[in-house]
Amino acid sequence: MAYIKISEARAAGWAALPLEKSAAKILAEAAQAFDATRHYDIFLSHSFDDAEVIYGVKRMIEALNLTVYVDWIEDFKLDRSKVTVKTAAVLRERMKACSSLVYAHSANSPHSVWMPWELG
Repeated sequence: MAYIKISEARAAGWAALPLEKSAAKILAEAAQAFDATRHYDIFLSHSFDDAEVIYGVKRMIEALNLTVYVDWIEDFKLDRSKVTVKTAAVLRERMKACSSLVYAHSANSPHSVWMPWELG
């Protein structure tokens, strides 16, 4: 099992951000490029409260030539503001399109609407 330090992930995320683009522009570009039929190597399960760190984790995994699905980056228009049957069904389909799942556990994980379980 591999562990990534928060400081390493945060640094990887910041290093990857183009200085001339805003976060909104980067997300908009990702949304336009999204293909719902694409296969990913990893579904990265996480708390959105850890978004800054998760972006870095995603970049670190991608540096290993693996593809990573992060809902708010890849599927920008997906409504994550509340748990609905429709949103849950979409996320289940996205999980099926991934070879594996990585659970990014943090202090925020137990408080996430989407990650109600906690690893022992």
